[in-house]
Amino acid sequence: MERKIDQNKIKSMLMAGSVNQEHREIMRNMRNGLMKSMGYTDKALSRPFVAIIHAWSEISPGEFHMKMVAEYAKSGVREAGGTPAELIIPGECGGIDGAAGDAHKFNVPYRDIVASLVEIMLHMGLFDAVVFLAGCDHVIPAFLMGACLANLPSIMVTGGYMEPGKNYKGHALHATSAMKMFGKYKKGEISEEDFKSIIDNSCPGPGACTEMATAHTMATISESLGMSLPGNTAVAAVSTDLLQMAKKAGQQVIELYQKNITPKDIITRNSCENAMRTVLAVGGSPNALIHLPAITRQVGIELSWTQWEELSKKTPFICSILPNNPNFTMKDLDRAGRIKGVMKELEPLLHTNVLTVSGGTLKENLRGVKVHDREVIRTIKEPFSKNGGLIILKGNLAPEGAILKKSAYPIHMYKYKGLAKVFDQDKFAIQAIVEGKIKPGDIIVIRYEGPRGGPGGVKLTLVMHTLISYGLAEKVALLTDGAFSGTNLGAGIGYVSPEAEVGGPISIVESNDYIEIDVENREINLLIDNDTFKTRLSNWAPRKSKELKGTLGLFKRNAASFSKGAYIL
Repeated sequence: MERKIDQNKIKSMLMAGSVNQEHREIMRNMRNGLMKSMGYTDKALSRPFVAIIHAWSEISPGEFHMKMVAEYAKSGVREAGGTPAELIIPGECGGIDGAAGDAHKFNVPYRDIVASLVEIMLHMGLFDAVVFLAGCDHVIPAFLMGACLANLPSIMVTGGYMEPGKNYKGHALHATSAMKMFGKYKKGEISEEDFKSIIDNSCPGPGACTEMATAHTMATISESLGMSLPGNTAVAAVSTDLLQMAKKAGQQVIELYQKNITPKDIITRNSCENAMRTVLAVGGSPNALIHLPAITRQVGIELSWTQWEELSKKTPFICSILPNNPNFTMKDLDRAGRIKGVMKELEPLLHTNVLTVSGGTLKENLRGVKVHDREVIRTIKEPFSKNGGLIILKGNLAPEGAILKKSAYPIHMYKYKGLAKVFDQDKFAIQAIVEGKIKPGDIIVIRYEGPRGGPGGVKLTLVMHTLISYGLAEKVALLTDGAFSGTNLGAGIGYVSPEAEVGGPISIVESNDYIEIDVENREINLLIDNDTFKTRLSNWAPRKSKELKGTLGLFKRNAASFSKGAYIL
């Protein structure tokens, strides 16, 4: 099979007057000579040239197994008549980066910087197609953004789930178990030996956290957009299923190349709506509402939180696993029918004529799919909830909106008025919780943690899980212009937009103000009179801060609000 797309690129360059015939021959011969220095043959160079971009690193469990998976993708490319070339762009772990310092500020910036690097490498390498292998929170959206920017025939292979850890008092352990049990350990409710056992046995092997947190929510988006092969999302990381999925992807990307099917053909308004509904149906991570818009804008599709809210009102929550349900993990979703089983139940609500990387339509992909456990995946007629797992609140505190994970939010707090306890950094809030200064009935307000204020969009995982570990997650609300982990559960409301750094109303909240949350009416309001509200806003002034260089400085100056996708691209 001879390469076609590269020749078309050269012809277009000639037509544009950038090179002449002689220059074309020089460029081609020089490139081939350089490639032969690495062992490529004339036969290999005549075939479609396919990038295998994966995120292997020794600092991310979600990508630690990717070297072997990449070998299977490469073998699939070769079997189908292509020539693979492996590129490693290291992945990051959304849990490890929150362990110390300001590392977690780099999550969203990582996404945009890596997306740019993907685009650069695909163009500079003169590739014809690409297979992506990714497992963790920000790696999957980064690679999808890069795929859209380069717009070459592409397939995403998501890296599967980590097996659940050993059981502790009837429940399987998982990545956030130690964080959630820390409070009990500090209060002497569990022994040091038991706590050490929880740490040692919560993560038995590589893969993404075994719950519907951000990593698997993004894998769900990739599959429901049509960018991953059917059934990819809920595959065990250490399994022959994943290796076979990678090999099939390597083979299939050659068919996409032959038909010149690119991300712009697959990611359409209809496929975006399918992805949004699927995320809502599984009670996915609120980070979906910042990552999907950042991906789709690269193909010219703008998504708003208003659209998410409209779909949430019409999409049932039908699949409940961790963190929404402590009794089931991704392993149970694998057994029950995977994401294709969820989409089969949603089929009457989906656009099934959309094209997917399988080469067929969604309707064809769902033919014959069955659900094997109705405790994990319910029908749309008997859902866990008639509305989706994520909703948007608006009001004088969040004119552009704030995200609430309804599938994990305490029902008794749907109508809630509390006293504000205001902090300008998460570490001060954690200190107050540990010291017993936060009481039932309070609303913790943490601000200046958004895309520009953080900068980068600080993830307040540790605050939320500290509330859980101290037994306050269903007694205290947390309101922030920062982000949450997909493992979030409890009365957390995040991504408040506009953020404090740009003068959003959250910047004028004072300790001992009252705030009211009304989930059913989708409202969140600061309970002060209008004159006081206006006076505080008019008196607000930006914080004085040192000029930042590097990646965080880039975000501080340029990042869009969470409601737009927190992008710089």
